[in-house]
Amino acid sequence: MTPKTRSILWALGIVVLLAVVIAVWALKFLFPPLPAPIRFSKLVQLNQAWSPEQRQWFYHTSQGSHLMPYTWFLALEQPGSEKLILDPDYLSRYRLIPDPDSANNPDHLPVGFAKDVAEPTDPPSPIGTGIDYVGISCAGCHTELITYKGTGVRIDGGPGQLDLVGFLEDVGKVFALMVIDEDKFDRFAQRVLGSQYNDANKGDLKEQMTTYMGTELPGVLQQVGADVTAFLVSDRSLKPTTAGFGRLDALGQGGNTLFGKLTPKNLRVLNGPVDVIPLWNAHLYGFVQSNSSIRQPMARNVIEAMAVNATVVLPNTVDGEYPSTVRLGCSWEMEQMASKLTPPQWPERLFGTLDQGKVERGKKLYQKFCAACHQPRRETWYSSEWTQWPIVGTTLPRPPKAKDPIWQDYLEKNQISPNPLYNLPTFSVDFIGTDPNDAANFANRTVDATAMGLSDDEPGAAVIYPAIAGIMATYYNDRKIPSDTQNEWNGYRSNYWRAPKAYPARPLAGVWATAPFLHNGSVPNLYELLSPVPERSATFYLGNPEFDPKRVGFQSGRFAGGFKLDTSVSGNSNAGHEYTNDKKQKGRLGRELTADERWELIEYLKALQDESPLPGPSAPPPTPPTCACQPTTSGYVCPPPAWFQNPGSASPPAGWPQSPGGPSPSAGEKKGA
Repeated sequence: MTPKTRSILWALGIVVLLAVVIAVWALKFLFPPLPAPIRFSKLVQLNQAWSPEQRQWFYHTSQGSHLMPYTWFLALEQPGSEKLILDPDYLSRYRLIPDPDSANNPDHLPVGFAKDVAEPTDPPSPIGTGIDYVGISCAGCHTELITYKGTGVRIDGGPGQLDLVGFLEDVGKVFALMVIDEDKFDRFAQRVLGSQYNDANKGDLKEQMTTYMGTELPGVLQQVGADVTAFLVSDRSLKPTTAGFGRLDALGQGGNTLFGKLTPKNLRVLNGPVDVIPLWNAHLYGFVQSNSSIRQPMARNVIEAMAVNATVVLPNTVDGEYPSTVRLGCSWEMEQMASKLTPPQWPERLFGTLDQGKVERGKKLYQKFCAACHQPRRETWYSSEWTQWPIVGTTLPRPPKAKDPIWQDYLEKNQISPNPLYNLPTFSVDFIGTDPNDAANFANRTVDATAMGLSDDEPGAAVIYPAIAGIMATYYNDRKIPSDTQNEWNGYRSNYWRAPKAYPARPLAGVWATAPFLHNGSVPNLYELLSPVPERSATFYLGNPEFDPKRVGFQSGRFAGGFKLDTSVSGNSNAGHEYTNDKKQKGRLGRELTADERWELIEYLKALQDESPLPGPSAPPPTPPTCACQPTTSGYVCPPPAWFQNPGSASPPAGWPQSPGGPSPSAGEKKGA
């Protein structure tokens, strides 16, 4: 590296990182500090599908994320203290889960952080070859810890409450501080260098750190939506929406990571945060992700690894080959483990015995008001045809493929019947009325992909497909993975992507453990979710792990260090999915529920375990009835059929699902119907 290059990298690193530090420190005068550490006297483990050894493997196995050299992470101090970042109390203030298992985790990484070896795709390391990296794995977001009256309750596969963005911002602040605080850097150098500590090596380490600050660290912060992103995107009219505890703009992060490698012009402000999705039952979904956009489990794992800084050579000099650090083999094993998880049972000894009378009355209410959307329905040949996947309330362009040939071939060869996958009803944002940002941002995103041989205005999903396909093909080819094994690892599903402005209705088993609610976590508890929007909290606080077993959610009142979720902020709307007497209200699901009905329905949802899925259609649905369609930003939207709006008031046409059951394609499925 030339002295001129070092000087440029130094200047770039200092400018960018100090900008982040100034912005974040300024905000500390406007917002409360970090919350207190999480403490409890005993720990209860729910979802005990894994052995202790399997659990530890899941907690600390890499999926390919490379944040920084491993020894650096172990040596980092907290921003305003000489204590290490890995101090358990400090980690828990970000709602990361400390892991004291010394036998399987000797360096006491938090749950969801993993050690990994360097790969040729990593940026050239100034500290030599053969170094180890630290990164984030699935368990970081998909492990839940709640507390109740001094007891900790850990739920594998549950939605974690970590503030990943805030934690990584503080990591960036530490590096910036070490530039101006020589004592802080000296302590860091002593820990990293150990017996090799001397002035010469210390000087080399300072240069290495500066290179990292000028190249890799800004990318890490951009990808997770840290404040630095706002200085780099082209559209200055947009403001990022702070995610806070338990939320991430997952689709936006993955896009920034992948598309940003092609050109910085592709970076977008992240303003579509979503709540973490629970893992139980997810392996059964015909499409996954918050907007039901991804068909194949492995493709989802690849983009998820990219979102937490897996490295990839993109674009590459070899057309269609994209070497990366993504660990496809480990991802497949994680999928296999996740498929064993079942929804957690309501712990009556801890949260209170269920009232069986209320449970029975609530079951009837569930069948009347909820099952039509949320009771799972089998995906069949007809419902899995690409042209028949329903987006209720909208029309989408139809891709050329008629159905998933890999999945259908797998079913026929193994004589599997009925199809084990779930065909999740998926609802247009114009129909369901919830915050549109997550789905709309993904659907509207365009990318300058000229570096990949495509146009400068490609739809995002059209760029993700060849990029992910290239990453996977390169991994499989380099390791000579047989095609049958590839299909197995890919879940026997094709690498299909779609971009609906819509959200799926998932099964509700274990829903008690998934607060806050709606796709963006904008409703704090089940009671408010069943209430009209005016009765929902306009603001509440995230970050308190203490559970509220009555209203079913976390304690959401103001507390020191809590994140204030303001539902008036873009991406945070708590509208839609509403029971109200206002028949003109967008997102109306039915009449307003009485207070007693809400409590009875909540009692049943506490008790709800896996439901028997309903059969899918045995024949192609007939042409939907005609209606007055109106063009909107998400296609042609039609009023849903009367039998869907008011179950029992009318009968669906022959061949359509009977109520209660999943809704079928609305009249808007056919443009201009």
